[in-house]
Amino acid sequence: MAAKAYSGSDCQPMAAAIRDPRLRLGPMRLTKLIPPSLVLVGVCGCLSGSLATSTGPRYGGQWSVARLHPVHVGETVRFSFLLKEPLAREALSAKGVADYSVFDFGGERVQADIEKDGRFLAQYTFDDVVPGQTIVVEAIAFRQHGPRDQVKINDTWVQNLSPNNEKDEPVAGASAKLVVYQAQVRMALPPSANDFDFSTGQLLLRREGAAGRPVFEDRPHRRGFLVTDRNDGAGWWVTYSPSGNEINPVGVTEVEFSVYDQAGNRRVFRDLVDTP
Repeated sequence: MAAKAYSGSDCQPMAAAIRDPRLRLGPMRLTKLIPPSLVLVGVCGCLSGSLATSTGPRYGGQWSVARLHPVHVGETVRFSFLLKEPLAREALSAKGVADYSVFDFGGERVQADIEKDGRFLAQYTFDDVVPGQTIVVEAIAFRQHGPRDQVKINDTWVQNLSPNNEKDEPVAGASAKLVVYQAQVRMALPPSANDFDFSTGQLLLRREGAAGRPVFEDRPHRRGFLVTDRNDGAGWWVTYSPSGNEINPVGVTEVEFSVYDQAGNRRVFRDLVDTP
């Protein structure tokens, strides 16, 4: 599909919308956020955009374009930003249309250049978030005029304030809404004729495509699993709050807990952790 030519005047409504402070994200903990269906350019007859994630329902594909994307605390999420003509099903290569894109992760800026297949890619680790929090991620593609409006120097974004600088032109934009959750491992261990030695316990989460690392009992300065008594001598609970990169982003994650009892017998217990 051939790309249309767009002049700066064609996209003035879009540029005004992007400059509108009501459409910019504040800190990660901001609760009043723009809706996920926001398309920054659809109203002016220019290109539209589609922002997909590596988390959430994929329906057999690599990317999720759901209206709401679950993201685990500490999960590293990849983002794919594509350009489209209005009402078109197929994506349009950004080559020759835009030069770079800006991803906004709650006020943290990430710039991305065009990939070989004509899309923009970025990733972000959601560390400073809490379960139940809603986050909106924005992506905007720009056509560059001379030096870029902002450059990163020593991890700080510096804006080009030269009076001779011609502002880069926004071409298309899109957003995605994410909601934060925290998975929990909670395994019930039965009573044992020989008490368990929980200092020998190992919890293993089997994430697809990763070897996984054993998790040991919680200690000062070492995050690990907790052991608590069940009521009426019914055994023990083994609980653990995994990070987002320890479990599968979709589906279920196999969990294995092994421990030796005081007689030297190794016991193994298995369970599943659901992912939204």
